[in-house]
Amino acid sequence: DFAYAFALDQAESVGIIYAFNDSTLSLFMVLSIYLLIRDSSRLSVFLSVIALAIAINMKMAALLLVPGYLVCLTYKEGLGAALISLLILVLL
Repeated sequence: DFAYAFALDQAESVGIIYAFNDSTLSLFMVLSIYLLIRDSSRLSVFLSVIALAIAINMKMAALLLVPGYLVCLTYKEGLGAALISLLILVLL
């Protein structure tokens, strides 16, 4: 009886641990930054925006990355690309 209750408690705590998706969020945030700084092709910038949009859809904490991301994108690609990226982020 005690072993069953202990196993059930452990299973619930493992389920709660895996419910937090911070590691997946970090993966998509780092992937977004990596794709942005890797090269200056349009495909790389587009995939970077998509990765950031996926991160934002996972957890709103990724919104804290958006201002710095847009500043880096503006510096690298120009204001037009940053505005288009912001539009894509809002639409997704």
